Amino acid sequence: MPTIGNNLLPYPNTSDEPNVPKAISDLASAIDTAIGGGARIYQTLAALQAVPSSQLFEGLHAYVSADTTATNNGGYTYTSGTWKRSRPYMQAGAVNSKTDVNGYVSISFPSAMDVAPTAVLVTNGPAVGGVTSQYADLSLGQVDATHFTVFSRNTTSGGAMGNNPAIFQWLAIWL
Repeated sequence: MPTIGNNLLPYPNTSDEPNVPKAISDLASAIDTAIGGGARIYQTLAALQAVPSSQLFEGLHAYVSADTTATNNGGYTYTSGTWKRSRPYMQAGAVNSKTDVNGYVSISFPSAMDVAPTAVLVTNGPAVGGVTSQYADLSLGQVDATHFTVFSRNTTSGGAMGNNPAIFQWLAIWL
């Protein structure tokens, strides 16, 4: 069967044995290969991870749509023998916690990634327990693939706000 175009799509010619189902099947397989198999949709992360290795190839895209663990939902790419989150990807949250004695609070990402985020944005929260945002200055500390820290500094004294309420929102972005 001859082929045409950059993707070498097959088509029957007059010398081929007439077989319409085979010709359509060959064309469908060639298109599937040319577009990288397209994205597959799975209900759960477990279903995605159960795909036989014979059906996987580098760069395959998939989407988890209805996992009961909400952070498992989203896009994935099969890379280097494993499923990784597709990018860009974002996670966000709200913190209502207390700083440690040194003025730090540690936040774990709901869904750990393979690398640290490209950016993390932290915003001051509302006043709580007599500590208003005008006296607290938040700054980003350590950031890695699983968590990040935020430092709370007293804007009047310049010192750490140890053992104090920490209320803020955050957004992490992986590009």
